[in-house]
Amino acid sequence: MTNSRLTSSFTLTAATNRMRCTYNGGSATNVDIDLATYGPTFHWSCDGTTADFATALKAALETAFGGTTFTVKVYNVNSASATYGDGRIKITGAAQDFTFEWLTEAANITIDPHILGFSGLADADSASKNLNSPWVHRYGWYPQSDAVEDLIRKVANTSVSFSSARYRSGVDWGEWETIGLAFDHLNSTFARTAAAADSARNASLGLTVGDLNCSFEAFGLDLCRHASREWRYYPVNTSYTTSDYHGPYVFLPDSPLWLDPLSMSQITARAGELWMIALNGTEAVS
Repeated sequence: MTNSRLTSSFTLTAATNRMRCTYNGGSATNVDIDLATYGPTFHWSCDGTTADFATALKAALETAFGGTTFTVKVYNVNSASATYGDGRIKITGAAQDFTFEWLTEAANITIDPHILGFSGLADADSASKNLNSPWVHRYGWYPQSDAVEDLIRKVANTSVSFSSARYRSGVDWGEWETIGLAFDHLNSTFARTAAAADSARNASLGLTVGDLNCSFEAFGLDLCRHASREWRYYPVNTSYTTSDYHGPYVFLPDSPLWLDPLSMSQITARAGELWMIALNGTEAVS
C-alpha cells in the first residue's frame, strides 16, 4: 500500500467543530477545534500548518485533556502500516484509555464523525493508548496506484483593461495551471461507493466493509457539492510537506464531473469491475 493521494478542503464553523470524549475513566468532555488558531478551512495534509486538520485535532485533544500528549497521524502517509489501509486515522494518547463518544453523546456533538474516519453509529474506545479509525477519513481519496497520466501545464492568456472613457489603458498576461489525471484499472472498491460492501477486496487492502469514504465517487461528490472546494494531488503519499503537492485545483467549470463524478470514468473489465478514473482541474484562484 501507499501510492498517490488526493485531498479536498473542508470548512468548519463554531456550529460544526465539537466532539465529546472521555479520557482515563473521566466524564465526557468537549473537544473543540480551535478555529481562532486553526483553519477554518482544512485539509488532511499532515504538514503541521494551521490548515492541517491533524494538527488542529491534536491541539484540541491536548487542550481538552491538559497534560496529556496526543499524536494524530494518517496511515501510510506519516505512519506506515501493512495492516491498516491508506487514509485511516491513528490517534495516540498516553497509556490510558480514551473514547470518542460518537453515539452516547451524539446530541452534544456537532462535527461530522466521517471527517475522522468514524461512522458515528457507535462509540470508539481506544482500549489502549491507540485508537484506529475503521474508515478512511472523509475528504481524501487513496487510489492505491500511481497515476498513468498526470499532465500538468501552464496556460497563459491576455487581459485588456479600459479607462472610464473606454480607451484601452493596458494589456496584461495572465497565467494559470491545469491538470489532467488518469488512474487506470482500479479495483471498483475505489470507484463506486456501492463496491465498498465487498469484504474480500476491502480486507486485502486494510479497509473496513461498508466504508462510505473510500471510493472516488464519495470524494467526487463532496467536491461537486461546493463549487469553491479545492483539491490537491500528492504524487507520493509519504511526501506531504507544503511543497509536495500540486494545486490547489477546482474542477473545470464545464466538467461533466459536476453532474456525476464517474461520468469521465469507464469500466475496463466488467467481470472484474476494473475502472479507469479520469479527472481534470484548473488552478484555484483565491
